[in-house]
Amino acid sequence: MTVPRPATVPNDADSTAAVPAPSGRPRPGRAPWLPAALATTTAAWGGNQFTPLLGPYETLRDFDQLTVNMLLGAYVCGIVPALFLAARLQRAVRLRTLVAVAVLLSLTGSILLAAAGDRVTLLVIGRVLSGLALGMAMVNGGAWIRRLTLAGAPLSSRLLAAAARVSALSLTTGFGLGATAAGLLAFAAPAPLVSAYVPHLLLSGCSLLVIGLARDDDPGTAASEATGAAATTARPLGDSARTGTGRLLLAVLPVAPWIFGSLGLAYAILPQRLAAVRGPVSVLYLTLLCATALTAGFGVQQAIRRVRSPLRTPAPTIGMALFLAVVLLAAWRLPHLDPWTVWAMSGVLGVAYGLVISGSLVRIQLVAPAHAEATLSALLYAFAYTGFGLPVLLAWASTHTGYPTLLHAVAAVTVPLTVLSHLAGRSLHPHRPDQGTDRIDHADTTDRATPASTPTVTTVTADTADIHPADVLAAEAR
Repeated sequence: MTVPRPATVPNDADSTAAVPAPSGRPRPGRAPWLPAALATTTAAWGGNQFTPLLGPYETLRDFDQLTVNMLLGAYVCGIVPALFLAARLQRAVRLRTLVAVAVLLSLTGSILLAAAGDRVTLLVIGRVLSGLALGMAMVNGGAWIRRLTLAGAPLSSRLLAAAARVSALSLTTGFGLGATAAGLLAFAAPAPLVSAYVPHLLLSGCSLLVIGLARDDDPGTAASEATGAAATTARPLGDSARTGTGRLLLAVLPVAPWIFGSLGLAYAILPQRLAAVRGPVSVLYLTLLCATALTAGFGVQQAIRRVRSPLRTPAPTIGMALFLAVVLLAAWRLPHLDPWTVWAMSGVLGVAYGLVISGSLVRIQLVAPAHAEATLSALLYAFAYTGFGLPVLLAWASTHTGYPTLLHAVAAVTVPLTVLSHLAGRSLHPHRPDQGTDRIDHADTTDRATPASTPTVTTVTADTADIHPADVLAAEAR
């Protein structure tokens, strides 16, 4: 989003000029981001509704373990390319259009999954479409949430942080409700592998209707924005821009795989180890684990919305500490696991998931240059989804050594990555673009004593001219 520049900027380095909120727009409602959040929730629902159905597909469709794992992999293979494609499409297509396409893809994927029966080809196509939809919704839905949140309001770091948390909460809500609804229907409804998809079909229709009625807050055409950005890419990448982006990558990428790795541990690895000790577990119990983990993640993201200094709060570090504690506890208790212990662990892992994903998104929202935000968000989620490979990796490695050793190895890898992320996160500062395009309040950049809860308008000073939002885009182009 480009904030209008003031007519003049004082030459005095100590003076500031307030940038007024955009004029000529109606004041946003209490939840202007609702259409984008609903669409993101819908795509997340469609992506995660398949998770509790893996067992029923094995028993009711007589699929072997290789086929089921291949279907899960097809989902991830759809997500990763969509993340980067979505980031590129933002430069040419309006966000509302991109989000509507994501919901349509998700709807089509659910229709194919419900109609596929035991036809593996249709199931694969449906899973890939669900992954494509979720990848697009993650990037473009998050960007649209931010645009709708900021429309007609003074720009501030707390508002940007709030937009990041709405994006994360929308995903978590969809993940949790999708898994819960599908699991319950698979347990109790007739034709479980058809009935499980019906709620998502209805939700997708409602979401498309809301998107169609939503106010389009794109400032001008996306093409003109892309043209304006391209005109500035000739500027060389400054050392401070390279350093800031490098620190941001070190702050978020080392912990990104454990975002969904924690969920994989909660409702894949631990239930499998429980089954090895106590016997088979029911689909209802698996649904309970999914719902517990994701509800805990949703709750902690709600709780940290009131944090006064979002960039200085080490939420990812706290989340990784909880993840590490559960891994070590699981390694110790593995021969004596019981359903209550696994259920409690799933809740703690959900808290860890919520802290890491929300904290990482806030860091990108506040630190990344505007034109690099979509690409960095896509990179974060691409790394995050590698965490779903953790159950497969450990299952393969378990043919050579025991699970306690493997879990200790996971802990040994986690510690240095967490330390690296924490140290890089401590040195992050809000992005300072060129004059008139500041994305955060100046007080958060230079005045550490200003309370973060104080609403401030964007200001422009002479010392903010050393970094331009297009710097990172120019580096990518090269």
